[in-house]
Amino acid sequence: MDSKKLNSTYYRRLFIVRATWNWSLTLLLVLTWRKFLTYFDMFVPELPVWIFLSCGLIFISGIGNYIVSRNLDKNHAVIQIDILGRILFTSLFVYYYLMGESHIIFVFVALGDMIIAALALEFLLRYKRNKKALGN
Repeated sequence: MDSKKLNSTYYRRLFIVRATWNWSLTLLLVLTWRKFLTYFDMFVPELPVWIFLSCGLIFISGIGNYIVSRNLDKNHAVIQIDILGRILFTSLFVYYYLMGESHIIFVFVALGDMIIAALALEFLLRYKRNKKALGN
């Protein structure tokens, strides 16, 4: 792919995959959170409010990615916020793993999020370069 040319089909699909990743993770957590935490020998809260709040944020992030996929020329702030959220998400899971309060599986999921964040950052940088090359 030419470094100055933006492959819009690829990036639309990328943001659809990002949305699907978030929605799938949300569904998995909502349906299996208790079994998941028990399986990995982690604390199972009596009131799982934090789990469902997290699921809501993950789901909303998926909506943001879907919105971006519909129009790659707009909503770049949504992408920036999503990238920051994924960095925070990953940082928290690495921190809690290092403190012995989380399982390594969460770190691997978070690293998947960092790959997704890197691809989104690549889109933003390529988009900016492409606009400059076109004189926009």
